[in-house]
Amino acid sequence: FNVFYMNTTGFIRTRELFELVIMAHFQDFPREYSVVKSSYLDGIMEAHEFVAQKFVGSPRNPHYFLSYKDAGKVLSGVLLGKKENIVSTEVFRRLIIHECARVYQ
Repeated sequence: FNVFYMNTTGFIRTRELFELVIMAHFQDFPREYSVVKSSYLDGIMEAHEFVAQKFVGSPRNPHYFLSYKDAGKVLSGVLLGKKENIVSTEVFRRLIIHECARVYQ
């Protein structure tokens, strides 16, 4: 019988990693996206924190055990958006809302 301990990455470090990924992806997008991407990333992280606090996992509800991997799934879905399809910041916002709903429903 072995016990393994894995230190989970904190909120700030996870946000920094996600920010690096999103900056690299949106470097070819118009400048207006670079201004709003930080606030959208904050929104993704806040949505994750809200859902994680509201839906606490238990043996009865094991599907409620949430980690930053779920926020990563939202980010992965957003990164699948192509420059040709994201024609405005409104479309970008709707994509993020869609991905949050897809992952956390």
